[in-house]
Amino acid sequence: MVLLSAFEDFVVRTLGIFSGPLSQLTYLGSLRCNGQYQHWGLARAYGDAAAGAAISEAHTQVWLEVLRTPLRKLVGELNTAPQGSALEQATGWSNQVPALTPLNLAGGSRRHFHSILLAISLLPQPAPESTPPAS
Repeated sequence: MVLLSAFEDFVVRTLGIFSGPLSQLTYLGSLRCNGQYQHWGLARAYGDAAAGAAISEAHTQVWLEVLRTPLRKLVGELNTAPQGSALEQATGWSNQVPALTPLNLAGGSRRHFHSILLAISLLPQPAPESTPPAS
């Protein structure tokens, strides 16, 4: 049996199910309440302090990954996601920026993150697929 640290456990078993950094970032933002990260299973296994520290570190790493990822790849992730168009998602994120931004920026910039969201929202959206009329 391989023993994992709280961080490794969270990254492998929880974040590993998401398709890309934007979906991971959205999930991480949802775990923060009043500045604290809450994850029942991780806290039960490792304690509140270790779980919070692990999630905080993961949040910082994923956020930096989003900042470093080319826009084309981010838009590709959004367009394959079932939630809707890239424009709808980027517009929804602008209301969630405080939750999506980690406590430790680790050299990243909120302004850069805002520019990514703006760029995604301004890119042309793919035309919806139309189904052929029934014969």
